[in-house]
Amino acid sequence: MRIGTAAFFFVALLGGLLPTQSVRADLIAYWNFNGLVNNTNNGTSYLPDIGAGLIELDGWTSDGISAKMGSSINAIVPDLPGQGLGLERDDNNGASLVFSFDMSGFIDPILTFAERRNDFGFDSIQASWSTDGVTFVDFGAPFSPPTGSYGSRALDFSGVNALDGESTAFIRFTFDGATEGFGKIRLDNPQINAIAASSIPEPSFVMVQGAAVALLLAFGLRRTRFAKVDTV
Repeated sequence: MRIGTAAFFFVALLGGLLPTQSVRADLIAYWNFNGLVNNTNNGTSYLPDIGAGLIELDGWTSDGISAKMGSSINAIVPDLPGQGLGLERDDNNGASLVFSFDMSGFIDPILTFAERRNDFGFDSIQASWSTDGVTFVDFGAPFSPPTGSYGSRALDFSGVNALDGESTAFIRFTFDGATEGFGKIRLDNPQINAIAASSIPEPSFVMVQGAAVALLLAFGLRRTRFAKVDTV
């Protein structure tokens, strides 16, 4: 066996033996709201059903908070649709909902949830983020939930590097656009997922893997060139 061929197979073997780094999102916090009492104000603070965190409602009238029919969208199996968080009334325009959660050892959070509203419900929800719970930065343009049936939404905060590794990170929804006292919105099954910082490949690993691939390509090209010369 030629040296070049041996080296080719050695590098190929090296590339196969190098561990493959899979980046998987981990669940930080999840609320299914199924423990809420239907058509009842269940308070302004909600602990997650899985994970650690908190949802807090701020600026709402007592009759603007309730529990309504939930959804299976974005639920973690085997959770049933159960209840969803109901927020309503045009006199609550400007009120907010705040998620707080621990990002220690994690990066790139993504918030997903189920949502719906009626024709008179909040049609302008501004998401924002904060690292201290006081100063918030708007995240994109306001969004509007679908009317009628539940739909799903994902807000990807992976580009907000300031949230990475924070012991307490905050995401706030500020509600506006309700036009009647019975204007309603429902939120259900919010999940916050993030990537463990330890799962990200070290720069040295990436350099070694890149070098192995470069050598593999170089030897492949060299063998191809010699093969062409031999057939002349």
